[in-house]
Amino acid sequence: MGNAGVKPLNETKSINGSRVVLIDDDWKNQTKNCESFEVYKYVDFKGGGSLVDSYIEGENEKTQAIISQSQITKNLLGEQGCGIFTKLSQFTPTQLLCNDKSRDTDPERCDGDYDTVDGDDEKLLVCWDTNKRGAVGETPLHICFLINQDVHRAIAKCLLQAYPAMAHDIYIKPEYYGESCVHIAIVNDDEELLKILIDECHASIHQRARGSFFMPESQRKRIKDSLPLELDTLEYEGYAYYGEYPLAFAACFERKDMYDYLLDKGAQVNAQDTFGNTILHLLIIHNKLDMISYVMKHTSVPNRSIKNKAGLTPLTLATQLGYNDSFEKLLELESQIAWKYGDIQCCVYPLKHLDSIGPDGRTNLESALALAVAGESDGHLEMVNSGVIYRLLDEKWKAYAKKNFVASFIAACFYLAFMSTAIYTRSSYDLLSPRQPSDYVRYVFEILTLISAIMYLGLQSKAIHSNGMSVYLRSLYHVPTHASFVLSCICFLLCIPGRFIPGGRSYEDIVVVFGVLFAWIGLLFYCRGISFLGPFVEMISRMLSGDIARFIIIYVIFILAMTQAYFFMYKACGSKVFDSEFGTMMALFKMTIGHFPWAETVIVLERSISPSQLLQYQKSYCCNMSSDDNDSESSMPPRGLMVIKRVDVKGISAKWKSRSRAALEQRKIWNGLYNIRN
Repeated sequence: MGNAGVKPLNETKSINGSRVVLIDDDWKNQTKNCESFEVYKYVDFKGGGSLVDSYIEGENEKTQAIISQSQITKNLLGEQGCGIFTKLSQFTPTQLLCNDKSRDTDPERCDGDYDTVDGDDEKLLVCWDTNKRGAVGETPLHICFLINQDVHRAIAKCLLQAYPAMAHDIYIKPEYYGESCVHIAIVNDDEELLKILIDECHASIHQRARGSFFMPESQRKRIKDSLPLELDTLEYEGYAYYGEYPLAFAACFERKDMYDYLLDKGAQVNAQDTFGNTILHLLIIHNKLDMISYVMKHTSVPNRSIKNKAGLTPLTLATQLGYNDSFEKLLELESQIAWKYGDIQCCVYPLKHLDSIGPDGRTNLESALALAVAGESDGHLEMVNSGVIYRLLDEKWKAYAKKNFVASFIAACFYLAFMSTAIYTRSSYDLLSPRQPSDYVRYVFEILTLISAIMYLGLQSKAIHSNGMSVYLRSLYHVPTHASFVLSCICFLLCIPGRFIPGGRSYEDIVVVFGVLFAWIGLLFYCRGISFLGPFVEMISRMLSGDIARFIIIYVIFILAMTQAYFFMYKACGSKVFDSEFGTMMALFKMTIGHFPWAETVIVLERSISPSQLLQYQKSYCCNMSSDDNDSESSMPPRGLMVIKRVDVKGISAKWKSRSRAALEQRKIWNGLYNIRN
């Protein structure tokens, strides 16, 4: 298998946000050490080979002669190259990988199972000897189909005319296992050769291309690691994941004429591949809108209710992947027109796979509505805010959701009121020994809080009984604020043993703290139902689960690292702040929020520095002062700390005004005395 119909093998591709280079080791083997494989002497990937050279020389008869010579027939099985029937089970890739000398293979990795190979006893017609094939198990006919030039197409016709059984040969190595010339002809859009293969050579139209090259990228990695396939995967991005069957290849490449032709020849329109995907599933994966319409309007209509290994129908798969265009296309094709009035029509959409309420009344989390609400892509947002899903949500809100939401909100408000009153009237002495009237009030509201919690948990147990524990837990996972309210009720019920166990006051206080915290966080669940608060609640929850969660992880790592460093650094200094691991951790936490005990830290650090060094440090921040005769304790000149500060202008102004008044008064007195003397 080469690069026919797929991206170049050296092309870069984005996977999970990073750029990687797509390289196939088996493809490299086809172009390396070609001399060691006799099959490349006839046709190679460089455009050469004995068959090509003879045909280019214009000697078609010579080409036919070479094909009929013993050098070709010696590679064929059966009488006159008619082939022999062989069990597919003998082509297990485990054996081939261990016996393949062209690859460096770890023997330990050959012990694993390989799910992409037929493990049954189905028989396959083999014409070209499996021990005389190319690096990836190909024959000259496969190479001619891959190169797909006029010369190679002509050589392929000669080979098929001489040995029709070669049309049944498939790739037998793990990378491209199961691929036949029928698949390659469909990829090349060569209807002429396709009809020759099927009509004249009777090639199988049910052959499955199940090598790792045809698997999603996530499964290719598991195959290389000898791990079993994840059949319920939803990651279908890969090299050439086209559904294994020739009919699926024709649909994915939008070969409508070939699609009709294969159906006429008996291809199964509802055939499922390794992952349980049908043609409709594959068209959804590749987002082929025109082909979806063509397939759904065909005389052989595929079954829309078939689920893949992930439990998804084509409609729910489109919802899961967030492909709004494919989702709306399938909905329109499944709908029934009730009436028309000009360009206005009334359509009825089936609720079987659309509504979250299943036929038995249980919640169906695999429905299109549930998947669209749980999705996070732009396509999911578009589904919820417009179209059929928006109308369905609006009808459900009017029917029962609004009424139940308001009733639940009122009950939650009463619960919070009971809880808050019980907390605010909580005393510091023995809670079982009432001393004041407020203690009796507390008893009443504690009982009301417990009754409310029991009633709420009773409703939750009813939901668990109706839909099952797994469905209930998934609903709590998608709405953490609702889960917080449930945890609050559980916490208050867990307080009961602490009230009666001797010494259980500390236990009760801790559980009450968590219960109060969870209760008020649970109130955010009801804020989501308010139009001007809901988006902000969602934004905060995304921040908490995303950026802030990652920040907290890194923050805790740094705090733990610095805790040990500070604890051992101050251990010999006798610091009260860093005297224990927990105290050190709390002190570091205060540092990060701005409450840094730097004054005590400075004093503690002085104890680890010699007096001479301290005097040198003191010189850097002090200046000399005039000597004080009264200070005779030290021979060193006095030093002081220079501080530049703003003078109190208001005080100076007041003093100036008072002195001015005194001067004026004194002047008036002198003027009076002068007048008396005169």
